Amino acid sequence: MTKPSSVAGRTINLELQILVRTLKESHLWRGDLRKNPDVENSGYQRLTEINNRNFHVISEADLQRLEMVAASKDAWLVAYCAMIIAANTGVRGCELKRLRLKDVDLKGRGITIA
Repeated sequence: MTKPSSVAGRTINLELQILVRTLKESHLWRGDLRKNPDVENSGYQRLTEINNRNFHVISEADLQRLEMVAASKDAWLVAYCAMIIAANTGVRGCELKRLRLKDVDLKGRGITIA
């Protein structure tokens, strides 16, 4: 299988990781891709990921527009809350994904990042 040129290796690696995790949680996973005889190409290797450090800080106007749009639909509540936490704390995406309700102290107005 070859990857389309418009999809980054990181995207495919992350999607495969989600698939494997889902199969493991459903008790349908039978081991490592590299050693699994059921996999047609047992020499599986993760795709190369390019470390792209090009980023920019979002402007105040864009942040306000993002907040307005995210708050406009009930179905986007999780994305809205994640955006508010990220914009006001500076947590990274990986830290935000691991954040649990028990890590939030509403009275003390703080969060614990583990």
